[in-house]
Amino acid sequence: MSDQLDLLAGPGKGAKRKERALQDHDQHKAAAIGWLRKRLAELYRERCRAYRRSTVYVTADDARDLYAKSSFPPAYSANRTFFGSIFRGAEWEVVGRAKSLYPANNCREIKTWRHVG
Repeated sequence: MSDQLDLLAGPGKGAKRKERALQDHDQHKAAAIGWLRKRLAELYRERCRAYRRSTVYVTADDARDLYAKSSFPPAYSANRTFFGSIFRGAEWEVVGRAKSLYPANNCREIKTWRHVG
């Protein structure tokens, strides 16, 4: 029995380290999302002041541009749902759709967002 893995003993050191690493990753990812939300809200307000009309919006393409200029690791942006998760919450409202400017998106339509928070 001493040479066998005891499956009923609970998670071992490796599983605990993995869990801790995943929690750290989630915390860093949450920091990146929080940072992007703040910057997108600022960008939206800047556009509102510059254009003074109700057709102002931001998109996931704007988030990609801001993220590319940030110091956060590029691994987060590889996740397809990362940029969409930025707009979850009561402070963002969908106002329409626009064609993505990123070549990899093949002119796919993406949502346009207004900051209401």
